[in-house]
Amino acid sequence: MLGFAQLGVSMPSFWIAILLILLFSLTLHWFPAGGFPGWGGGIGPALHALVLPALALAVPEAAILARVTRTAVLDTLGEDHVRTARAKGVGRTAVLLRHALPNALIPVATVLGLQISFLLAGAVVVENVFTLPGLGRLLYQAIGQRDLIVVQGVVVLLALFVVVVSALVDIACALADPRPKGVSS
Repeated sequence: MLGFAQLGVSMPSFWIAILLILLFSLTLHWFPAGGFPGWGGGIGPALHALVLPALALAVPEAAILARVTRTAVLDTLGEDHVRTARAKGVGRTAVLLRHALPNALIPVATVLGLQISFLLAGAVVVENVFTLPGLGRLLYQAIGQRDLIVVQGVVVLLALFVVVVSALVDIACALADPRPKGVSS
């Protein structure tokens, strides 16, 4: 499992996209190599065309999340409340699901929030590999045409999205923190 996570972390999304096209489009003919039929043609064909781009974007981010989750859970398993639960006779699965995992989710949520910017940056390249219409492709074409106003607009929109997501992640982490709030020592 760690080997797959390391492989996913080490491969950029555009390279994964190319490999997915070679395997699933050109060799197996299961998915289209690029393009988007539009939502007017039905939800099935549209989602079918988005499977490979979604995988290309998700694999590196999922590999990073898997490694961070593993590290956070291992760190949490060594804490006092987990040892206390084990000493009380709570089973291994229950300790993991009730005590270790909820406390390990705070760093995982933080990393997930940070990954949004990497996901958006990867979308610019992946949309071009799969010739998908989207903000990433619009940004790429605007840069190529030196359309500064469109570039500024898209960058501001994407930056605003990252700021909003970061704020939401901070709020979620504060709400999920199991430590007592408002207690002063």
